[in-house]
Amino acid sequence: MLERIKGVFSKKKKPVEKKLEEDKIPEPEDDLNTSSTSQTFSNSEKRHYQKLCLLLSEPMIDLKKLRSEAWYGIPMCYPQIRSIVWKLLLGYYSPNQEFQESSISRKREEYIDCSRSYFPNLAYSEDLTETNLISEDMSIYEVDSFKQIIIDVKRTHPGEAFSSKISKSMLTRILFVWAFKHPASGYVQGINDLAATFMYIFLAEEIDRINRESEGRKSVDIDLEHNAYDLKLEDVDLIEEEKIQHIEADTYWCLENFLETLQENYTEHQPGVHKIIARTEQIVMKKDKELMEFLEAADYVPSKFVYRWVNNILSREFNVQQLIMIWDKIIAEEEDITTYLPYVCAALLLKFSDCIKSYAERPEEVILLIQDLPTREWGNEDIKVLMAESYQLQCLYEFNSHLEEK
Repeated sequence: MLERIKGVFSKKKKPVEKKLEEDKIPEPEDDLNTSSTSQTFSNSEKRHYQKLCLLLSEPMIDLKKLRSEAWYGIPMCYPQIRSIVWKLLLGYYSPNQEFQESSISRKREEYIDCSRSYFPNLAYSEDLTETNLISEDMSIYEVDSFKQIIIDVKRTHPGEAFSSKISKSMLTRILFVWAFKHPASGYVQGINDLAATFMYIFLAEEIDRINRESEGRKSVDIDLEHNAYDLKLEDVDLIEEEKIQHIEADTYWCLENFLETLQENYTEHQPGVHKIIARTEQIVMKKDKELMEFLEAADYVPSKFVYRWVNNILSREFNVQQLIMIWDKIIAEEEDITTYLPYVCAALLLKFSDCIKSYAERPEEVILLIQDLPTREWGNEDIKVLMAESYQLQCLYEFNSHLEEK
């Protein structure tokens, strides 16, 4: 199987000199035409949007400046911006725009060659015998991985668009190619949620582009209050097959780069996850000792529930649009994810400290509360406050050696 992997992912491809129209962004020198519904947005927020456009228009993009600007969030109104920023900060796009197109084309071809040529029948189906999805050429490892992936894809539902058979098949192929290329660690539950988040970002980008073309809207016609991430089931049907392949490939490579800093999270015994949990407990103990003691007395310490937060990078605790805002900051962090994530998890737990401690006479209800936090009802401002509080914790404890004391 290793020889097969090497063959599929090492072929030399002739760069395809095709203009990547989906990656166009507004010219920074253009005036930003905002609609009348955007009056609640300050001039500083409009300048922030234009500054992102300016940074992305440079022949050699300054990743340090881009990271700094993106940390403050990316507007939800124009998904092309977020898509390009994430791809750049994850190392998928080259900051040198002269080489960007040929590099992207080559990467996309590598993925498509594996997912379409090597496994031509690969698609989502609850009936594994349908259309010979499992072939005689597949190893036992590949068959087992495929079966688990089908189970996980079925329950991966970040939004209405993922009810589509097209979306489910896309995610199935992405995860199977990842499992195929990583036989040492194998496919691990939780990776499906990470891939789905990237895929959602790139689906929104393409659907927004289609809607702009059909409505005759220009790049500079921006409504800063518009949310381009409210995807509907029928939206996915509008996407052409070539774009489907591009979205799959982009999702795969962003997932690949994202997981490079999380390798210990998805290896045997998941030592990386347990390190983040331990760090989270240390932070909470220093900030709110009473809360930790209460949880210990209730026999529901953070290690029993923070595992899910870490394993899925909070994708089960928030709706997809909230999660996107959180991931903006996680991806823009200069340190790797494992350094910053404990502070986000600690801030989330501390947010409900008073509520948790109010159940002193009914500790069994603490479990029910934490297992289903009311975060999905939060607004954008609540997410901003959470991220500000996580940053405060990071400033307070990251460089303090006493955090390591027991």
